[in-house]
Amino acid sequence: MGLFTWVGSRLGRRLGLWLIGLVMLAVVVPSGIVAALAVSTSRGALEHEILSDHLAAAELAAELARRYMEAVQGNVDELAGRDRVIQAITTGQPEAAAYTLVRFQQNNPRLDGINLVDLNGVSRVSGRAGNANTGISYADREWFQRVLATGRPYLGLPVESRGTGNAVIPYAVPVVDYGGDVRGVLVAGISVSELSDALTDARLGSEARFRLIDRREGGTILAHSDPQWVGQPITVRSEPTLRALAGERGTAEAADPSGRRFLWAFTPVRTLPWAVILDEPSEVSLAPVLALTQRMLALIWIALVVAAILAGWLTHRIIRPLGRLQQAANAFAAGDWKQRVGLDRSDELGDVGRAFDHLADSLQNQTAQARVAIEELRGQVAERKRAELERSRLLVLEQRARAEAEALAALSASVAGSLDPAETLSLATAALPRLLDAQVFSVLLPGSDGLLWSEAVAGAESEFLRRHPIRPGVGYIGRAFSEGRPQRTNDIVGDPRSIHAQLDGQLGVRAFLAVPLIAHGRTLGVIAAGSARPGAFAEHHEGLLDRIAQPVANALMAAQLRAETRREEAEKAAILEQMASAVLVTDRDGRIVLANRAAGTLVGLSPAQMLGLAPTAQPWRTFDPDGTELAPTNDSIARTLLGQTPPSELRIVAVDGQENWVSVSSAALTNESGATYGAVLVMRDVTDERRRQRQAAAGEKLRALGQMASGVAHDLNQYLTMVSGYGDLTLQTLERTSPDLESVRESTEIMIRAARDGAETVKRLLTFSRPTPEGPSQRVDLGELLREVSKLTSPHWRDATQREGRPIDLTVEVTGEPVVDGWPASLREAFMNLVFNAVEAMPNGGSIRLTARERGDIVEAEVVDSGIGMSAAVQAHVFEPFFSTKGERGTGLGLAMVFGIVERHEGQIGLQSAPGRGTALRMTFPAAKAAPVEAAPVTPATAHRTLRILAVDDEPLLSSILSRLLCLDGHTVTLASSGEEAQQRLGTQPFDLVISDLGLGAGMNGWELAEHVRSSFPGTHFILATGWGAQIDAEEAKSRGVEAVVAKPYRFNDLKAVVATM
Repeated sequence: MGLFTWVGSRLGRRLGLWLIGLVMLAVVVPSGIVAALAVSTSRGALEHEILSDHLAAAELAAELARRYMEAVQGNVDELAGRDRVIQAITTGQPEAAAYTLVRFQQNNPRLDGINLVDLNGVSRVSGRAGNANTGISYADREWFQRVLATGRPYLGLPVESRGTGNAVIPYAVPVVDYGGDVRGVLVAGISVSELSDALTDARLGSEARFRLIDRREGGTILAHSDPQWVGQPITVRSEPTLRALAGERGTAEAADPSGRRFLWAFTPVRTLPWAVILDEPSEVSLAPVLALTQRMLALIWIALVVAAILAGWLTHRIIRPLGRLQQAANAFAAGDWKQRVGLDRSDELGDVGRAFDHLADSLQNQTAQARVAIEELRGQVAERKRAELERSRLLVLEQRARAEAEALAALSASVAGSLDPAETLSLATAALPRLLDAQVFSVLLPGSDGLLWSEAVAGAESEFLRRHPIRPGVGYIGRAFSEGRPQRTNDIVGDPRSIHAQLDGQLGVRAFLAVPLIAHGRTLGVIAAGSARPGAFAEHHEGLLDRIAQPVANALMAAQLRAETRREEAEKAAILEQMASAVLVTDRDGRIVLANRAAGTLVGLSPAQMLGLAPTAQPWRTFDPDGTELAPTNDSIARTLLGQTPPSELRIVAVDGQENWVSVSSAALTNESGATYGAVLVMRDVTDERRRQRQAAAGEKLRALGQMASGVAHDLNQYLTMVSGYGDLTLQTLERTSPDLESVRESTEIMIRAARDGAETVKRLLTFSRPTPEGPSQRVDLGELLREVSKLTSPHWRDATQREGRPIDLTVEVTGEPVVDGWPASLREAFMNLVFNAVEAMPNGGSIRLTARERGDIVEAEVVDSGIGMSAAVQAHVFEPFFSTKGERGTGLGLAMVFGIVERHEGQIGLQSAPGRGTALRMTFPAAKAAPVEAAPVTPATAHRTLRILAVDDEPLLSSILSRLLCLDGHTVTLASSGEEAQQRLGTQPFDLVISDLGLGAGMNGWELAEHVRSSFPGTHFILATGWGAQIDAEEAKSRGVEAVVAKPYRFNDLKAVVATM
């Protein structure tokens, strides 16, 4: 108050008040103007920057939403075009696509569900496990009606899924058959919650709100910073919201219905009926500007206080410093904050000047601080913007990587399941536009001319690409193929690798990328992409195209391998079909997996009918050389699978009854570890060959029989001479008055012995001429067999050679017990053949030695002669069929037959000979296994009973002898001279036994009579008594109703023993 009183006393109260007001105006007005300008400038710049950031974030979110939906829609479109889905809905068997939809659902977590709907709107197949959510009707859904009406894909309004109850965005795609007709609808429920979670990370600021809306029918919230708003309709109708619903793009500051002001940014989603809205409260966004305004107001208030204090001091010295003060104030008002009053006075006005200067310094410092704060704020905003943009960029990269991974997985699964190379290439080119920003795509493969031809193209000028091949090593594509590594250029203009000016100009591409298709180190082709934008391809795109190329190359390699395998199989099948030998291939269980035409002809089936037949289901029959039928567990296939050696020859009876002999070669099929996984049999038909050999062998035997005939005739004449002579002597003795009975007895015994020796000679001849039977092997004593051979061949080596003047001596030597398992008839025939050969090899006579000896587990047999021997050249071929040194006199089968017989007995045969030094043939056989000891059968004593016997023979003397012999034993005998007479007697009286000859004249023979007795009189026994007894097989006789065969001439005791068994 003292100051104002003093000023008023000097200048008057009115002037003091005016000066005080003037001072305050001079201080406050410039300061307020400066503060207002600073705050307004900062607020405007910050608001513009924040709105720009919001709009950029909204556009980024819109692009994320578009890419998100483009990836999902692309996957669903690809699924609708798969052959399996089209065939499933077309053939009326939609469940065939169930596995495809389930796998698709599992690989696409963005989908809440996927359904295949028929034309009635009923879900037939679902992507849910267990084929859930089927049978639901969608006929009333907008998307279903729109797709049927337009035949085009349709993105529907958000709805609640009838299958899961979740909020979804239906995306429906028509399933079109190969004729272009809509046969069903594939609808995918895009999960709203997954979409919202993927996009809400794009919001700006801690209180910024993000919304993705569907603009149709008043708007629906698809994504929101607050999850509880997802799926709700838009109820707040602010001006920015209405503009966003109208599809506009822009920014605004506006108030919501509550009056709170927000900074808004909104933009539509390209290609979709959606929009993105981003808003943030103004007080949150402009908080730094409000803080600056408050500091400015505080400074102004401080200035007012200082001005009020100094106003009193200024009144008494206002005149001079007033101008400087006004000047300084005007400078401040002009923005020159460096201007100062500069009053170097010690009075109050100087203090005011200094205070003003101090205030100016303070304001300048505060302004500088405010500018620093604003710069810091701008830096923080810019840093936050960079961080948000980096996070958004990383999110975009993540979304892109996920989309690429999903597309690659879908492509890999598609091409892996494709068996057609053309389909594989089409799938690859169809997937490329979704992964690369390019306009031209092509997959090139080498043709038969060595050039690279476009086999699958996508984008512009596809026909142009197909007409222009590329030479390997030339241009990007040619170098990628020849060098086996990617080729990339950012701009083909000026690039020396671009050599196809016409091609490049026609396609209009600037950037080019070519990657080789390599599988297992082999370059199969090239996959290429071209873009009209220079620099469109980076290293990332090169790696992406290389990852696309790998499954495509693998699929092409698999297709080529399949084609090569089919070609090789066709060639093998053609070879097999042309083979004369039958070929069978089986699996490890003996089931037939391959058979050629010759095999089918052999067994009476077609090769197709033979495939898959298990051993127990094979309708043909197999017999070993012994005539034993082989069971499925013991046939050639089973033995081969067990690692055993099957018989080298078999007899096969086909389904139609045709019989064939085959030579068998077999081998087990093994893998790398040695495990058997199958068997292969090659069978050569040797029926005709065996027939020729049998005919030749029969000729050989007839020749031998002819050689024996003269000796046998000589022996029979000797025996008949003795019978005739001693018969005459007996008659003369009996005619005497007192006959010498002892002499009669002696003569009778000599006649009986001569008759029996003659019969034995005939029996040996018949035994040799009898066909070799097939049957089970027997224990054969080679010593006894060689003695028998000596007797059988004696007419040839003894009698005939003596008559020719070249005597031959034959000895038999046996050591130990040389017993083998085999067939006596075959062995007898082999040794007889060797004896005959030895006789022919000694034109001047000599000696033959037959030897059999036991040596541990083997038996040795030798036939040694002292004949002319043979050269080494002859020895090399002596066992070959039809090889003969006898010219027209020989068949060449003798030693070949011997070799086969020895081999059949699992033996070996060797030859030692030299010209002029004789020949030694040595054979070794496995010794026979020890015979089981069997208890001698105990025959119960039976009382002798007399029988009613019918004797049938066309020779009355023979039937009379038979009757007289049987009557001596108490039997009642009735005679018949023919089969017809026997039939008549059988019909008039009962008989216990019939004894008949085989040959009964011109009428019925013994076999026919036996069949008549068996069929008409089953209780009557039948015995065949014939001179052909040595040639009749006992088993065959039993099968024809004959219980016993008695060979003529027979002894009474032998006949009596046989009759006693009846």
